[in-house]
Amino acid sequence: MCGFPFGVLASLVGLAVLLGNAPAHGRLFTTPEKTTMLGLHNSLSRGNVNPKPCERLRPLRWDDTLARVANQYARRCIVGHNPRRTTEYNRLSGKTYHSVGENFFVDPRLDEASVVIWSHGSWHREISQYDYATNRCKQHTCGHYTQMVWSATTSIGCATHICNRRGSTNWPLPSRDKLRMTFCNYGPGGNYQGQRPYMACPPTTPTRPPAGPATATGPATAAGPATGPATAAGPATSAGPATATGPATADGPATAAGPATADGPPTTAGPATSAGPAIAPLAAVVRAGIASTVPILFAAVLGLF
Repeated sequence: MCGFPFGVLASLVGLAVLLGNAPAHGRLFTTPEKTTMLGLHNSLSRGNVNPKPCERLRPLRWDDTLARVANQYARRCIVGHNPRRTTEYNRLSGKTYHSVGENFFVDPRLDEASVVIWSHGSWHREISQYDYATNRCKQHTCGHYTQMVWSATTSIGCATHICNRRGSTNWPLPSRDKLRMTFCNYGPGGNYQGQRPYMACPPTTPTRPPAGPATATGPATAAGPATGPATAAGPATSAGPATATGPATADGPATAAGPATADGPPTTAGPATSAGPAIAPLAAVVRAGIASTVPILFAAVLGLF
């Protein structure tokens, strides 16, 4: 019986092992993934910074060359930043960026549907670690977040890959044989030492509301709007001496309504009609009416006889 050549079988097994341990071929972002990543950066991260910027942060746009650089590096399955990303981007794009920024995310979850959500979410959570006042991270890293909201950055490009443990560099999880690595490059890059990601404006001092009507402790004229027209109490002379409705010395010049500060609203002295101008004219009218009516009645009586 002719057996299968052992040498060929060994070669096939060895090739399968090599292929199984080689880094998996990565890919660029799909169109929906590009849209989602841009939306999360522009709306959630750059659109909601705190404190508020003096000028609205410009929305990022997609740069296919940045994505190409990210893709080429991620295929090497090196857990760490690409030290040549700026040189590679300038060579491919013809631009002269001083630097290209980079965020990367290593994830043991391999599903395709969560590539954008998990990577961006990991970077955005660092917002709680960034202190704008001191321009420092609190306890943990915050550089991924500050790169996303760097005001001078205008573009982004990303790629994602599934890498195998064997054949990779700086493997962070020995218990996992495969990991997904997602890289996003930013142009121009940020995170310059000693600089804040954007310029925040000082908070606006609230404008004090206009003063309302004078209170009982304010000027004596508060008796006007508070209890009706000022003429309700009449001038002090119409009711006789000022002491008729309250002491004139309570808080300065006497008013018809009495003291304006000691006892609250000026109505404490009672209605102005208690000694006001309404009684004296009424008495005079009555007396005049009687005087003019008596002769007429007397003449009428005599006419009957």
